Amino acid sequence: MTATSNILVPLDGSDLAEKAIDVAVDIAQPAGGAITLFVAAEPEAAQALYAYADSEEITRAMAADSYLDQVAGRIDDRGVPTTKTSSDGTNVAAEIVDRAEAENVSMIVMTSHGRSGVGRWLLGSVADKVARSATVPVVIVPSTGRG
Repeated sequence: MTATSNILVPLDGSDLAEKAIDVAVDIAQPAGGAITLFVAAEPEAAQALYAYADSEEITRAMAADSYLDQVAGRIDDRGVPTTKTSSDGTNVAAEIVDRAEAENVSMIVMTSHGRSGVGRWLLGSVADKVARSATVPVVIVPSTGRG
C-alpha cells in the first residue's frame, strides 16, 4: 500500500465541492490509489443533490446515490476506482472525520467554501474543523482553485 492508497473526497452536490475531485485524482492515479466519495451536506445545502435525481419524489439518500453514481462514473473513466457513501448531514465536519477513520483513508481532499472574516467566524469552516480534527493529512483546495 502506498501513502495515498485511499483518498476521501467529501462532496455536497455543488460545483465548488467538486473542484477537489481533480486534485484527488491527480494524487491517487500515479500511486495506484482509490477514491472514496462521501456526500456530507447539511440539509439546506443538499438541495443541489436533487438535480441529479430522475424524479422529484425521492428521498435525500436516493438523490445522494444518484449524484454519487454520476460523479463516480467520471472518475472511473479516468482509471481510478471509487467507492461511495453518504451521511445525514447533521454535523458535517465530525461526519467527515468519522468517515475518514471508518474507511481507513490515508488522506482527505476537500474544498473550502471561501468564507473569510466575519462570515467564517460566525459560521465556522467545515474545512478548518476537519483539518484540525482529522488524524490523516487534509488537502484543502481553495474555492478559487482548479475547476
